[in-house]
Amino acid sequence: WSSDVCSSDLASRTFTYTFDTTSEITNAKTIKFDTNVLPDGTTTTQTFNNSATLTDGGTDYNSGEISVGIGRSLINKSGSYDSRSHKITWTILVNRNETTLNNVVVTDTISSDPNQEFVADSVKLNGNPIPKSGASPSYTYDAGGKLLTFTLGNIAAKQTITFQTTVTDKNDYATNQNGKIYKNTAHLVYDGSPSNPDASATVKVTSKVLEKSFVSYNYTTRELTWKIIANQNRMP
Repeated sequence: WSSDVCSSDLASRTFTYTFDTTSEITNAKTIKFDTNVLPDGTTTTQTFNNSATLTDGGTDYNSGEISVGIGRSLINKSGSYDSRSHKITWTILVNRNETTLNNVVVTDTISSDPNQEFVADSVKLNGNPIPKSGASPSYTYDAGGKLLTFTLGNIAAKQTITFQTTVTDKNDYATNQNGKIYKNTAHLVYDGSPSNPDASATVKVTSKVLEKSFVSYNYTTRELTWKIIANQNRMP
C-alpha cells in the first residue's frame, strides 16, 4: 500500500484512490474515509447517498448507491407531566450535533390554549440555574406575551434547557378526564442560519380524582365487593 495514491477534487466532489500498479492485487482491499455533515438548520432526518466505481483495465464496476439516514437535530423539544403538582417540565435540546454556533438565541412562547403559566425561577441550563437577563447564558420572560427568551451566546456543545409551566385549569388537573393536549414550540436563531429551525412538543395531561371498580361477588352471602380509589393524582 505504500505506493498507493489518493486524491480528492472538491469541485467535482470526487475521491480517487489509485492502487500500486507494479503488481497484481490478489487479496481483498478495504478503503475507509470520512465525510463531514455540514450544519444547515435541518431538524429532520436526512438521507445521504454515495457510490463507488472500480476501474480495472478500462472496465468500470459500480458498487451501486448506498444510502445513510442521519438525524439532523439542531433543536429538539420534549415534555413530561407531574399529576401531583400539575406541572409540566419542558426540555429543549440545542445543538445535539455539537457544531459551532454563534450568538445563539432560543425563544419559546408558552401556549394560552390550553392555559398554562410559567413557573418563576424554574429555568435551568445543563442542570444548573441561569440568571434572569444579563450576559449570556441568561434568560428573560415577557409575562404579557408569555415569551421566554434564552440567550446562549457562542456554543460548540449540546445544551439542555429545562423550565416548568403550571396547568391552571382545574377541569384538566382536578377532575376525571382522559387527556388534554398541551403543546409548546421553541425557535432557534444563530448567526448564518439558512433558516430558523423550530421544534414542538406535546404533553398529554390526564387526571383521575375518583375511580370505582368491581372486585368480586360472594355467592354464599350474595355480597358484592367494590373498590374506590380517591385522589390518584396524589394532590395535596
